[in-house]
Amino acid sequence: MLIIEEQATPYTLTLEVDTKQLNELFDKHWEVIKDDIELDGFRKGSIPKDVAEKKIGHDKLYSKLIPELYMDELHQSNIDVVYSSEPKIFGSFNREGFIRLITDCYLTPKVEIGSLNDIHVHTAPVYITDDEIKLEIKKIRQKYSILTETSDPIKYGNTIILDFIGFVDGVEIQGSKGIKYQLKVGSNNFIEGFEDQLIGLKQHDIKDIQVTFPDGYHKQNLAGKPAIFNVKIREVFKNTDISDDELLQKENCTLDELKNKIKHDLLSEKEDYQNKIASADALKQLVKTSKIGPIPKPCIYQELDQRLEQFVADSGKTLEELKTQFPTFETVFENNNKEIII
Repeated sequence: MLIIEEQATPYTLTLEVDTKQLNELFDKHWEVIKDDIELDGFRKGSIPKDVAEKKIGHDKLYSKLIPELYMDELHQSNIDVVYSSEPKIFGSFNREGFIRLITDCYLTPKVEIGSLNDIHVHTAPVYITDDEIKLEIKKIRQKYSILTETSDPIKYGNTIILDFIGFVDGVEIQGSKGIKYQLKVGSNNFIEGFEDQLIGLKQHDIKDIQVTFPDGYHKQNLAGKPAIFNVKIREVFKNTDISDDELLQKENCTLDELKNKIKHDLLSEKEDYQNKIASADALKQLVKTSKIGPIPKPCIYQELDQRLEQFVADSGKTLEELKTQFPTFETVFENNNKEIII
């Protein structure tokens, strides 16, 4: 997409409200808020309007009036605003006054859509193999599998019940103790290397497992440190698959019906996926031949702030922690994401 590089120009909008209009707005807004007003000496919703305005003040009582008034005016004027600053209020916001609202706003950037005739999307036929159907049947069978206690050594895929407690430098790690904890070995729910060291153990075995917390661990006092977990295996279970007849009974169908259903579902999934890829390809081609701009800088930075907030939340760290760990974090994040946004 061709981005017009010239600076988007903000427009100044001015809205004037005289005394008569202001009083009409106060009266209208009072009907909306009066039942929720609370004041000492009065029952909720029973306070007279003039008393509320005197005790609470027009600014607080009708605080929501300004943004609503501004948005209503924009809607009635059919102005396509993509971003606006907080309105500045001039005048006297009371029964004897008048107000003037002034705000800077940016209009929605103009978009010139490229030619649809130049878009070419190619899709390949989709089909389902017997191996794919067999794999899906295996997954369904595993869903109905039964856990059976075993005295065999632990292997990947087993479900176990264990006790554990972790130590760093001989000191117990807060929150690292588990009693009768159920774990499917190989699920990677623990620190890397923990579950691998369970392989070969049997019921009632006790072992010290040595691991190292990753450098980026969310608890900084543990990041990069070696730890020892005392582990006791209480029980070991293996998955026992049900028979073909039991499987078909649970699915309430014949083998051919089950295969046809799986084939239909897999075809739908593949076709949906292919359609999404084709749509994305078509959109990408269209974007290359289209023009947009100029894009207001406040819109870009507003989107950047939202992305940054989401990224920080997903990281499990604070922004200050990220900046301490990566001094150029904000600059790199802004440069990488600004290009994506534009």
